[in-house]
Amino acid sequence: MRKTSRAKRSSGGASSAREASLGWAERLIANLARRKPPLVLGYALTILSVLVATLIEQVLPMRTVPFLLFMPIVFVTSLILGLPEGLLATALSAALANYFFLGPRRSWSLSPPDLVTTFLFILFASFIVLISNAVRRVALGQASQIERLGTLKAAAEASERALRESEDALLRLNGSLEQQVQARTAELDRAREALSHAQKMEAMGELAGGMAHDFNNLLTGITSGLDLAKSRLDQTRITTAQIAETRNYLGIALDFSARAGALTRRLLAFARRESLALGRVDLERIMLGLESPIRRAVGADIAVVFEGIEGIWPVRTDASEVENALLNLAINARDAMPNGGRLTLRGDNVRLDRVTAEALALPPGDFVILTVRDTGHGMSPELAARAFEPFFTTKAPGKGTGLGLSMTYRFARNCGGHAALDTRPGAGTAIRIYLPRFMETSEIIA
Repeated sequence: MRKTSRAKRSSGGASSAREASLGWAERLIANLARRKPPLVLGYALTILSVLVATLIEQVLPMRTVPFLLFMPIVFVTSLILGLPEGLLATALSAALANYFFLGPRRSWSLSPPDLVTTFLFILFASFIVLISNAVRRVALGQASQIERLGTLKAAAEASERALRESEDALLRLNGSLEQQVQARTAELDRAREALSHAQKMEAMGELAGGMAHDFNNLLTGITSGLDLAKSRLDQTRITTAQIAETRNYLGIALDFSARAGALTRRLLAFARRESLALGRVDLERIMLGLESPIRRAVGADIAVVFEGIEGIWPVRTDASEVENALLNLAINARDAMPNGGRLTLRGDNVRLDRVTAEALALPPGDFVILTVRDTGHGMSPELAARAFEPFFTTKAPGKGTGLGLSMTYRFARNCGGHAALDTRPGAGTAIRIYLPRFMETSEIIA
C-alpha cells in the first residue's frame, strides 16, 4: 500500500517535471492549435492573410524581395492551422508574387530567372510548412500527454485519498470491534463464573439436604435399635425372650449400618474414588435373582414383567452395580406410577455397527441392552435433558438425593457402556443400559 502511494507520488512528480519542461512557445502553439477553426474557415483565413501580405508589399517599396512577407505567412499558417492551409498559403503566395512583383507587373509572363526564383520559394516554403507542421504535432502531442498525465495524477490522488480514508475507517472499525469483542468476552466470562458458582452452590445444597435426610433416617434406625437394646440390658433380670428381642434390635442397628456403608460406597463410586470390580457377569442369573426383591419393592399395584432373559449374553461389568442400578430404576418407576401400572425389564443382544456406535459414543461390537420401562407419567423434554445430571431430582425435597440416574449413567460409562433415556409426558419412561459383551473366559461373578 505504501509502495503504491510512492509510485503515485513519483508519477505525479514526473508529470510536473514534463509540464515544467514545456516552454511558453510550445504551450502557445498547442493552445492555438487546439482552437483550429473548421476547414473552410481555415482556408478563408489563409487566403485573407496572403492577400493582406500582398497589399502590404504593394504599398511598401519591397520589389527587390518579393517573397519577404509571404514566408512568415506560410510559416504561421502551417504552424497554427495545419498542413493543408500551409500548402495553400505557399501556392497562393507564389502565384501572387509572380503576378504582382516578378517580371512585368500584373502579368503571368516570367523570365527563366524568375521561374527559378519562384521554384526555390515554393521548395523552401514547402520545407518550412513541413517543419512547422511537425513542430505543431509535437507541441500538440506533448500538451495531450501532459493533460493525460494530469488527469491520471488527479485520479491517482483521488484514489489515494479514498484509500487513506478507507484505511482510517477500517482501523477505527477494527478498534471498535476489538473493544466490543473484549467487552463481550469479559461479560460472558463473568456470567459463566456466576452461573458456575450458582450451580455449585445449588448442587452442594441439594447434596447436603439429600445426604442429611438419608443419613438421618439411617442414624434414627441405628440409634433406636441401640437404645432399645441398652434399655433391656439395664434391667436387673433378663429373660430369654428379652435376650432374643435385644438381638433383634441389634440386628436392626447392624442392618441400618450396612445401608449407611452401601450409601457411602455408592458416593465413592460416583466420585470415581472406588474402582469397579469388572468381570464376567451372567445377567440371566442377576435378573432372576432380582425378581422377588423388585416385586416386593414396587408393591402389588404394579405388574412386573421380565422379557428376553433366556439366552442373554454374559457382559463385562460389576455385578453389585448392575443390581443397584436395576433396583434404583425399579424404585424410580414405582414413584412414577403412584396409582399402579406396568414395569417391564427386558434384555436384548445387539450388534452395533459403526454409525450407531458413534452416535452413542461407543465402539462398534456386541452389547446387551437392559431396558427398564414403566407406564408412569413420563417427563417433559426439559426435564429429560437434565435427568442424568448429578443431584437433579423431580421428587419433593428430602425424598431423594438426585443421584440415582446419574450414578447409573456413570456406572454404565465406567464399564465401557452407555445409558439412554426415552420418555414423553403421559407415555411413560424407558431407561436403556448398554453393557459390553464379555468375550473372554473367566469366573462368573454373580
